Order: sequence, then structure tokens, then C-alpha cells
Amino acid sequence: MMWPTICIDNFFNNPKQVLEYSKTLKYTPAEKGNWPGVRSKAIHEIDNDFYTHIATKMIAALYPNEWQDIGWLANSYFQKIDSRWRGPGWVHKDVHQQFSSIIYLSGDTSCGTSLYKENTHETVPLVNNMKTSSNLKPSKMKTAEYKKELEKHNNKFTKTVSFNSEINRCIMFDSYQYHAVDNFNKDDDNERVTIITFFNSIFRHDGKPLNPHAGESSRI
Repeated sequence: MMWPTICIDNFFNNPKQVLEYSKTLKYTPAEKGNWPGVRSKAIHEIDNDFYTHIATKMIAALYPNEWQDIGWLANSYFQKIDSRWRGPGWVHKDVHQQFSSIIYLSGDTSCGTSLYKENTHETVPLVNNMKTSSNLKPSKMKTAEYKKELEKHNNKFTKTVSFNSEINRCIMFDSYQYHAVDNFNKDDDNERVTIITFFNSIFRHDGKPLNPHAGESSRI
């Protein structure tokens, strides 16, 4: 199934309160260094009501007329990327997921996300398996080797659509759609705070098949 690309502005009624809440949480880096910055615990472990609110609103965007009949398995996290991180991210897929989303809570509007398509039919290695992109650290991003490998990898793709990181904007897309951060941070005064959600499974409670999406894009 190909899930659509959706952009929702003004996702939260109280985005400043959500941002302040994010500052009270504890964060840890990736054990294998395969993603930048730090993340909170899964939000359902911290505040299940808040987690349910986020996921339900996204499901309702996918299925506005039958969202109450839809169940899901998903994980949401707050993610913080401080000003030490600069430049674009690696074009990649969120493998083993169905659907992904990003909610922007702070940072410069130029630090958004773009979707890509492959330039060739050759198999592109997953970012997590690439030696240069593993164990990501801000200091490593400044090396000539890192920049060379990043450019070589990303040049295998063509950008198809870009979303600015407007505060309180949510973008949703198929997890197997290639995507990347446009720019982690613009200057020393910014910190990129987002809520990321990965849907592992989406299903109807009555066991009937989901109505398929044709990969259309929409904006709410």
C-alpha cells in the first residue's frame, strides 16, 4: 500500500505549551549513532493520553470518515537536535514501518524535510548500513570524508517535494518514501525540536481491509 503525503498546519491548539513540556523530559542519543540528536522515551510511556491524541489526529487525517473504526500500533518521540548539527541529512527510508510523521515545534523554517525519488534503478544501500553515516556525531559531520560520502549518496536521488519547518506543522508520508532533513540548524541560536511518529501497523477493528490510498498528496 502506498500511503499519501499530507501536510497539516496548526496541528496543536497549544504548540507553545507542548514545546515547554518537551523541556521537562529526559533525552538520550541513539545507541548505534544511526540518527542525529537525542530523543525522549516513547511518548506512550510518558503520557499515553497525549500519545493517543497525536496518533488519533493523524489517523483522522488519513481516514476522516472512518477514523473511529481504525486501530494502530505506533511509536512517538520528542527529538532535539542542537546547533552543533549543521547541513543536510542522509536521504533514507524508515524501514520496517508503514507510515511516518514529523511535527515541527521549534527551529528555523529552512530546517524542513524533503521527499526524493531514486535517479537510477540500482539498489541504493540503506543509510543505517553505510559505514560513513553510522555513529553520527556533530564533529564527524565537519570532516571532508563525511561531506564527500554524504554528497555522493544524496546525489543518487532527485528531490520531488519540500516542506518548510513551519512551527506547529505536521507532515505525514509513506515510510518507504525516500526523505531527508534539508538542514539540521541554521545558526547557533536554533534548536530543532520535533515530534516524530512511526506507525508500524494500521488496521480496521472489524478485520475488513483498509481502503487503499493512491499516493495522492493533500494539505489540511
